[in-house]
Amino acid sequence: MPTLETYRSGDRAALLAIFDGNTPRFFDPHERELFAAFLDRPRGDFRVLRDDERTIIGCGGVMVDEDGTASMVWGMIAPPHQGTGFGWWMALERLSWIAAMPEARRVIMDTSQETAGFYVKLGFRTVSVRPDGYGPGLHRHDLEMPVDDAFRKRFGAGASGTGATGTGVTGGRLERPFPEATPPEPRSTHA
Repeated sequence: MPTLETYRSGDRAALLAIFDGNTPRFFDPHERELFAAFLDRPRGDFRVLRDDERTIIGCGGVMVDEDGTASMVWGMIAPPHQGTGFGWWMALERLSWIAAMPEARRVIMDTSQETAGFYVKLGFRTVSVRPDGYGPGLHRHDLEMPVDDAFRKRFGAGASGTGATGTGVTGGRLERPFPEATPPEPRSTHA
């Protein structure tokens, strides 16, 4: 059964390989240095997803600033596991973590045109689009969603259908990889 675990420095090489596998479709090559720097000093709650063989197949995190702005950061799934529901599941999990943060007032993220529609289906609205914002042909979409009572009800404890703790994890193990509803096609993302 897959597990969701806190990132450790020993996970770095596997995550950089996942990043490389998602370049250039989802990430511009110059962003690798930014991701590597983040892995050297991760902020917020950043986790890795491991499959049954303990191989890392994805990652994603959240941070919240002093003003209550939560950010979804560095979410990605290894290409062989895209389209399996794990990207959908990870998005719901991260939104569940934010719903459990009483200080959170809104959630923001940036992503490319490849995944913006995925997040709009979750309830984000597009704030701006910058053509070639990440690199040639990779347009930056800035998205946001208020963290209000409706958000907390929708994404609160067990939003992904995997648990009742707000993390969707029981003892670090996924109860189910994704919700009953059929998810839109998952993608890796900047968020």
